[in-house]
Amino acid sequence: VGGVSAGATIANAVVYLNRDLGSPVKVTGQFLSVAPLIPSPLVPEKYKGDYVGHEQNKNVTIPPAELTRLFLAAYKPDKNSPLSVPAVHPSGHAGIPPTYLQVCGLDGLRDESLIYERILGQENGTATRLDLYPGLPHHFWEFFPQLTKHIEKRTNDTVEGIQRLLKSAAV
Repeated sequence: VGGVSAGATIANAVVYLNRDLGSPVKVTGQFLSVAPLIPSPLVPEKYKGDYVGHEQNKNVTIPPAELTRLFLAAYKPDKNSPLSVPAVHPSGHAGIPPTYLQVCGLDGLRDESLIYERILGQENGTATRLDLYPGLPHHFWEFFPQLTKHIEKRTNDTVEGIQRLLKSAAV
């Protein structure tokens, strides 16, 4: 399963539901691109010093911080629900399938994916791949179509990353 931005958050929740409900059809990989994964109040203490993207990128972030606040006010995510914030799931991360993440360096959400990748890969042994696009903002391929070389790289990375997930599922 996979998604981009808010869609990645939904895909991530599906992975945990699939695991927790014991679905007979197992999710064998997930693709999370520029995903909002851990709101600041829920960042694990040991990672708080690494959670600086929102502040560092506040003047370049897309969508603008004010629009993000309006979106969250309308959406009203339940920060206590493991479906809203699977990164701090109370049942942990054992059994989460290989995960491919894409992160933009000028994205306010940058550190959420970087931290989540560490939680999965380093702390839980989940196979991960992370592609970082330094100097580029959230969802740049949609907002800045003139960045053709960067868009081509991201497109090629996406194809390769998803192919790897599919190949690992076939083993």
